[in-house]
Order: sequence, then C-alpha cells, then structure tokens
Amino acid sequence: MRTAVRQYRAVAPTHIRCASTLSLKDAVREIIPEKRELFKQLRTEHGKTSLGEVSVEAALGGMRGLKAMLWEGSVLDADEGIRFHGMTIPECQEKLPKGKTGTEMLPESMFWLLLTGKVPTEEQVRGLSKELAERVLNTSQKPVLKGVENLNVHPMVRLSTGVLALSDQSQFSKEYFKGIDKRDYWESSTAQISSY
Repeated sequence: MRTAVRQYRAVAPTHIRCASTLSLKDAVREIIPEKRELFKQLRTEHGKTSLGEVSVEAALGGMRGLKAMLWEGSVLDADEGIRFHGMTIPECQEKLPKGKTGTEMLPESMFWLLLTGKVPTEEQVRGLSKELAERVLNTSQKPVLKGVENLNVHPMVRLSTGVLALSDQSQFSKEYFKGIDKRDYWESSTAQISSY
C-alpha cells in the first residue's frame, strides 16, 4: 500500500514546485479539484486494499504504528526522518522563505507548504504574515482564557482551554450548523485556522 500512496503523493522528493502569486486561500482553492480527483482515483483503484491487521493491543495503545489515516502533508520514516511533501527538514530550511534578517524558515512558509504542497514565494509569505497580523489586530472578540496562565496546570490542559475558548468564534462551526456542503468544509476551516 505504501507504494500505492507514494504514487499519488503531491510532491516527489526531487521535484519542488513553487507556488504562483496567489494568496493562500486562492492557492488552496486551485488545488482542491486536483486533490478530489486524485482521492477518487485512489479510492477506485485501491479502495479494497488492506492496510494490515489491527490488534486490540494496538487499539488500546493509541493506534501507534497503525496506518489508519491518509495524510500526505508529512511522512515519518524511521530511517529517513520526517518529510514534508517530500522535503526533509534541511531541504525545507534551504528552500522555504526566511525572515528578513533570520536564517531559519518562517512558520508561515511551512504552513503554506503543508496546506498546498508548494514552496511559497517570499512575496506570498510576507502577504500571509501581514494577513495574519491584521486578523489579530482587527478581531473585536477576545477569548476569556481563565486558568491558562496557571503554570501548575499541565500544558495540554492549558492548550485545550485556549482552543476551547475560541469555539464561540468558530467560522467553521457556524457554517457547519447552517448545513454547509461537505465539499466546502475546507474554506471555512482554512479561514479559521489562519485566524487563530
């Protein structure tokens, strides 16, 4: 099955695609039809292929090591390490846009790569950074994060509290309860992800 999934991978390790001058939302919108067709083909050609056995012990252990979900954004290999759309961390450090005075890739460039499978231009990363900053500055509602500042609370509890405090601002939730078409989940999810 690994070979079948690699056949449908968005970016081969030796082939790095650079994004056009589109915004992140436009770049994602552009690749959606291609991805839908790709998944349709994968389901048609390999839908009945077994991914292996699942034991009760593996399920109780948190599904460690089980192939239970297709995620093309990254692959973790025991020998090669992690790859993001076919690129190793050193390749990402080399190819993704960096800060004006920094030597490391910007988080926004990795975010772009994960969502689109394409290396963004410096202009796109600067535009995304500006958009994210403007969203924060223009947000009228600020979540109440009581308890998050308590350093005696486990970090995952603090993270969960922060995420849950944002739920009343969820664009996805509003669209979902209005009955949005499943094929359009990506749009409100993308807007929501980049607004936090």
